[in-house]
Amino acid sequence: MKPARVLMSIASVLTAFTLTPSFAASDADYPNRPITLIVPFSAGGPVDTEARNYSVRLGEILGQPVVIDYRAGGGTSIGSDYVARAKPDGYTLLANSGTLTTLPSYYKGLRFDIEKDLIPVSQISRRASVIVASPNAPFKTYQEYLAYTHANPGKVNYGTNGMGDITHLTGEWMNSKTNSTVTYVPYKGAGSMFTALQASQIDVTSAAVPFAAPLIQSGTLHALAVLSSERAKLLPDVPTVGELGIEGLALENWFGIFAPAGTPEPIIRRLNEALKEVLKTPSVKAAMDTQGVTAVGSSPEEFRKVVSEDIARWKDIVRNSSIKFDQ
Repeated sequence: MKPARVLMSIASVLTAFTLTPSFAASDADYPNRPITLIVPFSAGGPVDTEARNYSVRLGEILGQPVVIDYRAGGGTSIGSDYVARAKPDGYTLLANSGTLTTLPSYYKGLRFDIEKDLIPVSQISRRASVIVASPNAPFKTYQEYLAYTHANPGKVNYGTNGMGDITHLTGEWMNSKTNSTVTYVPYKGAGSMFTALQASQIDVTSAAVPFAAPLIQSGTLHALAVLSSERAKLLPDVPTVGELGIEGLALENWFGIFAPAGTPEPIIRRLNEALKEVLKTPSVKAAMDTQGVTAVGSSPEEFRKVVSEDIARWKDIVRNSSIKFDQ
C-alpha cells in the first residue's frame, strides 16, 4: 500500500510540473487570436472615439486585431457586467469612463462588484467637461443659466447620457451646489443626447470637452463654463466655474481599460505595456492633442487607486444630495 501511495504522490508532482509550464506558455503566447473590446456606450460618443483611436494601434502592437463591440445601456452596467462575467483570458476587455464608478452609488441591482470583479489595466487619459447649451436655450452664459433656473425651477431640461451616468451626477452635484432645480432627461448615450441638444429638444448638459468642442467652435452650441481647475486648450475663451466664483466644481473624467478578475498577471502586464506603447505613437498623440485629451498611461495599481477614490466620492455626493433612484 505504501509504495502505491508513494507512486501516486510522485505522479501528482510530475503532473504539476508538466502542467505549470503549459499555463506559462499559454500566457507567453498571448494573444493568439482577436481581442474583443467592449464599449458600454452607443457609437459616436467620446468613449467610442477614444476606443477607436487606440484600438487599431493596440492591435498592431499585440499582433492581433482588437474588435470593438458596443453594449450600451444601464449607465454602462450592461457592457461592464458582460466583461465582469467573461472568461478571464485577456480576450474580452472593457473600455469605460469615470461613469463606471458612479454605479455603486445608486444602482441597487448591480450584479457585479467593480473592485472585485474587474481588474484596472490602465488609465489611458483624462479630459475636462464643459457645460453646454442648445441653440435656442434662453441663456448664453453660465450666470444667465443660474438666473434662469432660479427664476424657473424645473423648467430647464438637462440632458444626460443615462440615469446615474456621470453627466447626470455631475449635473445634480453642480445644480445642488448652486441651488438650481432642473428636469433631467436621460438618453442611451452621448450621440443621441447631443442630437437632441442640437435640435433644442433639451436645453443644457455637461459633456467631455473633446466631444463638444467642434459644435461649440462652429457656433452650433453655446459653452457656458468649463468644469476644471484651468481653461481647456480647445476652448481657451470659455471660463472655468472657479473663475465665475463657484469653487469646488472642478471635475475631470477619464478613459481606461479593464479586464475580468482572474485574468493572469502576465497578461495584465502585457496589456499595460502595450497600452503605454500606444500612447507613444505619433498618430495617436496627434489625435489626442486634436481632441484635447491628456495622456496618462498609468500602471494597474495607480488606476486601481483612482477607481477606488472615485467610487467613494460619488457615493458621498449621492448620499449628500437630493437624488432618488429606483434601480
